[in-house]
Amino acid sequence: MIVSFSVEPEIYFCTDADALAEIGERIRKGLDSGIVDVHLNFSDKVAEYCWRLPEPGNYLWQEDDYESVLVLWEELGRPVEEEIE
Repeated sequence: MIVSFSVEPEIYFCTDADALAEIGERIRKGLDSGIVDVHLNFSDKVAEYCWRLPEPGNYLWQEDDYESVLVLWEELGRPVEEEIE
C-alpha cells in the first residue's frame, strides 16, 4: 500500500539546512515556499517526495529515507490524501 500526503516544506525539510536556507531566502523575497508531496510505500519501504514551487517547472520525485519519513507521517497524525493499493 502507498499513501500520499502533502506538507509544508518548512516541516518536511526541518533537518535539512540547505533546504531551510532556500526556504528562508524565498520567504525574505516574498515568494511562496510551495508544498511537498510525499508518497510512502509500505510494501517496498520506499519514501519519495516532490517539492513543488508555485513557479512553472519540471519538478522531479526524489527518494528519501523511509524510516525518517515514516516518523514524520506518524508525528503529523498519519495524514492520507490518497491511498494506492
